[in-house]
Amino acid sequence: MWWNKRIVHALYIILGIIIIAFPLAAVFNILSAKEVAHIFIGEIGVLFGLNPYITKALVVAATLPLLWLFVQSFNILDSRRRTISRFALAGALVAYYIILAIGSDPLWFDKDGKPLKCYIRTDKKVIVRRIEYLPSSGIDRETGRKCIPVTKENLRDLEIIKRVLRGGGVKEIKRPEKFFSDQTGEPIIWFVRRPSGEYTFFNAPVYDPVTGERAVSITKRAIEEYRRWERAKKEKERERAIKEEEERKRKERAALAEKARKKRQEEIKKELIRLEKMKKMLSIRGGGSNNIGNVGVHIIASAKDKLESEVLAKLKYDLSSRGVEVDIWMPSFVKEGYFDRVVNGDLEPAKETGVFQSLQKVLVGRLHVRCRYISSALIGMDGRKCAVRVEGRLISGHMARKIELLSTGFGVSEGQAAKKAAGGVLQLMVREMKK
Repeated sequence: MWWNKRIVHALYIILGIIIIAFPLAAVFNILSAKEVAHIFIGEIGVLFGLNPYITKALVVAATLPLLWLFVQSFNILDSRRRTISRFALAGALVAYYIILAIGSDPLWFDKDGKPLKCYIRTDKKVIVRRIEYLPSSGIDRETGRKCIPVTKENLRDLEIIKRVLRGGGVKEIKRPEKFFSDQTGEPIIWFVRRPSGEYTFFNAPVYDPVTGERAVSITKRAIEEYRRWERAKKEKERERAIKEEEERKRKERAALAEKARKKRQEEIKKELIRLEKMKKMLSIRGGGSNNIGNVGVHIIASAKDKLESEVLAKLKYDLSSRGVEVDIWMPSFVKEGYFDRVVNGDLEPAKETGVFQSLQKVLVGRLHVRCRYISSALIGMDGRKCAVRVEGRLISGHMARKIELLSTGFGVSEGQAAKKAAGGVLQLMVREMKK
């Protein structure tokens, strides 16, 4: 029957709507209609500075009609409704741009020329607000930034900032390579001079975040002043670098001088300690002068040779009895090698002990004793013959001469022979010291 065919066709249509239209409408509602409405109404709200809650209400109110018109534009059952819906969508789009045009330049100012709108620059876009909807502080609630009133002077700047933001954003330029556009010859650099005199360049007429001053467009005169300032800055930097280098060298010299001074002080201190130590090596008992003179004697012998030690003891005794200073230095003077230096002709250690402040002459030397067995036909007996020798120097002030005193003695024993020889050496020693 004919009505059965219509029912079947109607079922097919309903099934098509379920399969195609409803999912498409749902997708549009979720992903498109609401977003499109938000974009359209949002831009209008920003342009006219509408209250945010009113803007959201308009978005909700516009979403459903836009969704219905979009669904009807795909209506396969009613071509008339489909055509009307498409024309309605086109009309809505035209109306949207007309509204934007109405909210643009003609309505920036009131009839008295006072600004109706202000703008906020973020890192990515410029937001326009109506001044009447802002708090008295001029701070935008959404961004928390100061909203700058749009004046006839900065209206052109606002367009430049929008263009710059679309091209990559506002930037601070350390040292511009170009100042003017190659195509139009218009300035592409804006600058601010900070209190320190430094030039700060921007690629848009923005407000300096440090001083809060509005950057002004570059001019040829400003470029010349900037280059003069830059040359003067380089010259000052060069002079400062020279002064810093001179100051560094001065400090380096002062440090070296201080280091040398401390080193000298340390050396002087060590030298004073050493001289004090040398003076403590002097051992003079102060026996006084006699017919020989104010003289001293320091003779050493081998500590392992008993005979030499006995002869040395006798010589010291005989010299002391004559008022001669013996063993004028401490044992450390001998142990540390100073005595050998004096015997070999270096008088400095002796002077450092201060010996010549007390004595006029000093005889230093080493004692050697050599004995041998002999048979004497003259006296008809056998005995010992010993030779006693003193090798050293006789020092008088700054003069020192080498001496060698030798004497021999004969006796029935080595001790007797050595003592006789020592007596002869004593006489020679006294004779030398009296010269």
